[in-house]
Amino acid sequence: NFNTKSDTEVLLALYSIYKEKMLVKLKGMFSFIIWDKIEKISFVARDAYGIKPLYIGKLNNGLLLSSQVSSIIASGLVNVKKCKEGTKGFAMLGSVPEPFTWYENIKSLKAGHYLIIRNNKIECEKEWFNISNIWINSFNKHRAIIPENILKLKVRDLLLESVSRHLIADVPVGVFLSGGIDSGVLSALMVECGARDITGITISYDEFEGKDKDESSRAKLLADSYGINHHVRVVKKKEFLEDLPIIMRNMDQPTVD
Repeated sequence: NFNTKSDTEVLLALYSIYKEKMLVKLKGMFSFIIWDKIEKISFVARDAYGIKPLYIGKLNNGLLLSSQVSSIIASGLVNVKKCKEGTKGFAMLGSVPEPFTWYENIKSLKAGHYLIIRNNKIECEKEWFNISNIWINSFNKHRAIIPENILKLKVRDLLLESVSRHLIADVPVGVFLSGGIDSGVLSALMVECGARDITGITISYDEFEGKDKDESSRAKLLADSYGINHHVRVVKKKEFLEDLPIIMRNMDQPTVD
């Protein structure tokens, strides 16, 4: 029996019954920490693909956990010595490879992993999902060539199921609408799933106005086709340059993007 319509309450109910086995029952992106006052442990988990971040700062007498590196640093409790592996990884890949961060004493909880913390120490870290294993097992299981018409139907059904699940939310759901195939397909599937009053947002740049790189006109065609409430946000060079320091300041990890 639930008292609210919040997904957070569902997480707590699942944990109370299944403990760490709850994770395989979840679909979607998440990172969370549950304090188990009976066992006196913290249960820390991150989604299968690592879409949601979760960082761990190591102290002399404990740990700091947060969804942002910047908040751990702001505590003033963690040594901000640079991480050699993180900086080397960035130089090679253009982004910092997990579990490393830009700082030696801050690590990321890996995708598809969970932690048990007891007495301010990590008691165990375990993997509950591995996309590589899923891929390899699937390949070995389906070595026969699947006819293209069957494959198309299968992909379509899976996309429809995924979009349908994502429409279940505590807040309104919109679509980031470019003029491309991906967002066009998602828009069509949203409508097919019964979504109404969809808001679509397109980013446009004044330097591309009237040129092929301007996606807003193609996005408008998609929006009109599916009855989407379309909003175009024009970003100008001056605004971008003014916002750039703020953007950089709010990024936890450097990236060549």
